[in-house]
Amino acid sequence: MTTVDERRQHRRHPVRTSVRCRRIGRGGFDEEVTSDDLSAGGMLLRADRRLGVGDVLVIDIEAGGVALSMKGLVIATREIVGQPDQRYVHVAFTGLSADRLAGLARLLDSWERAESAN
Repeated sequence: MTTVDERRQHRRHPVRTSVRCRRIGRGGFDEEVTSDDLSAGGMLLRADRRLGVGDVLVIDIEAGGVALSMKGLVIATREIVGQPDQRYVHVAFTGLSADRLAGLARLLDSWERAESAN
């Protein structure tokens, strides 16, 4: 049996932090949301029901002294059991330059170092 993690192209890291999330195009969403995980390919957010599949987002994240702004596409959503006003939002990063990928790698590395120190 193949697990989800075995099928992923990039390893997901349990980065649970507040991020700024803005929807491009339709507008109407510029909020602080919580991330559940982060990888070089995307992230999982917890947000309210206004975000949906196909939304294009700009996500600003800062951790360990590294700040990044990345564009992503909502590829899936699912309900959070017991929280009817919230949902999981699966975001795939789009158009990451080599510099942004390197910054994301630094951010993930700094997050791992901070977590292992705790």
